[in-house]
Amino acid sequence: MTLRSVLLVMILFSIAPSSARAGANAGAALMGKADVWVKTTSCESLQPVDLCSAAVIDVPAGPDNYAAVYIGRCSGVSLAITGVDFGIEYNSTSVVIKGWTSCGSFATPTANWPESRSGVSVIWTTPESGMTVLVGWFRLSTYAGYGAMSLRLGEHPLYPARVLDPSSNLDELRAPAYLTWDGSPGGNPETGFCCEEPIEPTTWGRVKSQYGN
Repeated sequence: MTLRSVLLVMILFSIAPSSARAGANAGAALMGKADVWVKTTSCESLQPVDLCSAAVIDVPAGPDNYAAVYIGRCSGVSLAITGVDFGIEYNSTSVVIKGWTSCGSFATPTANWPESRSGVSVIWTTPESGMTVLVGWFRLSTYAGYGAMSLRLGEHPLYPARVLDPSSNLDELRAPAYLTWDGSPGGNPETGFCCEEPIEPTTWGRVKSQYGN
């Protein structure tokens, strides 16, 4: 099978209707972590971590930041992941994405990725496992005085935020997660091994009105 054929098969799996039964990743959440970008920031350096403190409100705004995307679950049962669909939303006057690095085998983005309200499907040819799985990361700059400095991780423009297991079952991810650089509320629906309460849906609504695109 050619590389193109493998990719097409995996994409078809990632957009297939969800199975009636829960898959291997039931209860998992879309999660994020932000910090200052350095030359050594990579898929290797950002490998799964305990994201209990991943609600970032103290990273300085500036030209060198990153936002890493994870899937996590605190149930004590390891994840088994072969694909994920998710999207992003942000104020492009205060958050400027310089680049995206997928940590999967393939990635299929929408045409305008990584613009606000775009999405991507990340696919692994060998299943990823663990309590936390790294999906990829953004290099970005944040600028004060132009509106909310927040990055929302949530629904793909065409699908819910969802994850595929090796048996082709799709589970919806708990979402949204969002990272902030200006002190406004931010957090993950499920923070690593802490099993904290989900974020309130209205919290994002209070800052979403500030977004211009």
